[in-house]
Amino acid sequence: MKSKLSVLFAILALICVLVVFNFGKVRSVFQATPDEVVTEVPAKEITLGGMDSFFKGAGWIDFSGKPSLTDPKFFDGTKAIYVHLWASWCAPCLNEIPELIEYAKKHKDQAYFVLVSLDDSQEDLTKFLKSFPAMNSDLFFKIWDQDKKLSKFVDADRLPMTIVLDRKTGKLREVRSVVNWKTL
Repeated sequence: MKSKLSVLFAILALICVLVVFNFGKVRSVFQATPDEVVTEVPAKEITLGGMDSFFKGAGWIDFSGKPSLTDPKFFDGTKAIYVHLWASWCAPCLNEIPELIEYAKKHKDQAYFVLVSLDDSQEDLTKFLKSFPAMNSDLFFKIWDQDKKLSKFVDADRLPMTIVLDRKTGKLREVRSVVNWKTL
């Protein structure tokens, strides 16, 4: 009985240590709010070059079914890229969209913004976009990830999810929750 309690205590202590050290690292790097889960993407999993290659070779379509990411300026390497995964059925995504649009308007000269819809149906996507016509503007590159290629590539386990490819520092980071675009 005593050895079982010792093993149980050791396992609980290990879990506590892992949680404390992991959350401490996340908060110090990104100053996350308590409701955000923010992590740094390990370089060996996803790199700037890897993301560029993935985007170039995937044959993307936009929200209307036309080819997307065909503009060479997207790949010129001069601006940061914000890749934002969302879906029309995602309530947090819906709440975040107006701030994202305003942020993109203010930072259009410093970054490219890629909106990635994970909707299954063109009808759902079209209906949703009527509420936010600015999402169809030239501010955004648009991808309809109907086959979930990108979401699998970046292991999107929740929505919304934003990946920032910072070309000046050569780093990638991800936010696996709603972003506070007003304070980013």
